[in-house]
Amino acid sequence: TGFTRLAEPYEGYLFPDTYEVKVDVTAEELIELMRQTFDKKTAGLRLTPETVILASIVERESIGDEDRSQIAGVYANRIRQGIRLEADPTIQYAKGNWAAVTLAEYKSVISPYNTYLNDGWPPGPICSPGLKSLTAAATPASHDYLYFFHAKGQTYFSKTYAEHAAKVRQFF
Repeated sequence: TGFTRLAEPYEGYLFPDTYEVKVDVTAEELIELMRQTFDKKTAGLRLTPETVILASIVERESIGDEDRSQIAGVYANRIRQGIRLEADPTIQYAKGNWAAVTLAEYKSVISPYNTYLNDGWPPGPICSPGLKSLTAAATPASHDYLYFFHAKGQTYFSKTYAEHAAKVRQFF
């Protein structure tokens, strides 16, 4: 659509909220309103482009508010240690849909957004994160975790790959 095409350069910086607008609002006006809302809501946060990218990944990865800061900490640790992010939502973004990632897609989705194939941050945000994810990315939890997965409505964190693999085997 026209809105999607015009909004694309602002991915990550359009604040997701409920907006009351006139029926004849233009796409440009709505984008400007969403950008202004982003700026207002995040005024107290120290945001860098990387923080917004991290927040967008946290937005797609978290299953509840309580795990956002922990997940942000995992990715901050991985970047700090030079470990690939390996975030499934980055592959989903590259595919153009949020369907579960298949085993083959970890290597077959060729994109700068595929954090299983590329080091560092993807080129930009993968969604427009909410304030809770932005806050978590600006202040990630301090811990030693490098891995996590979700099972039975809970997030499980691990410090080593061996610990992570053992926990995964328990659930899958």
